[in-house]
Amino acid sequence: MPRGVKLTDYEKGQISALFKEGISKREIASRIGRSDRVVRNYLNNVDNYGTKKRKGRPRVLSDRDRRSISKATSNSTNSLRGIRNECKLSVSIPTIWREINRNPNLVREKMRKAPRLQQHHKDARLEFARNNMSRHWDQV
Repeated sequence: MPRGVKLTDYEKGQISALFKEGISKREIASRIGRSDRVVRNYLNNVDNYGTKKRKGRPRVLSDRDRRSISKATSNSTNSLRGIRNECKLSVSIPTIWREINRNPNLVREKMRKAPRLQQHHKDARLEFARNNMSRHWDQV
């Protein structure tokens, strides 16, 4: 595991040029302000420096899955389970929740509970509509 920041392309060029001039690895390290170990590692394996893959558990969701979750979540009232079904994913609900939280453009909130419309509410709405059908609504 690397202990510091990888060499930039500019630093790699400097190291190669100075080494071709016959300057020692230790002197090159002091001139560019890096450790002699990183200079030595670079010069021993110039072509493969910095190409080793990082280890770790691979992600369950692909980039396409992440985009589909974002698309399904934005401006949606679906539950997490509904989003999972809509995207046809076989991942856990917390995985979808983590992905939504990871995206800074998405804000997810639970819908607030509201009382259901009772029959007398529906009747009152219908009566209001009938009483005000002839009203000039463009003047309101």
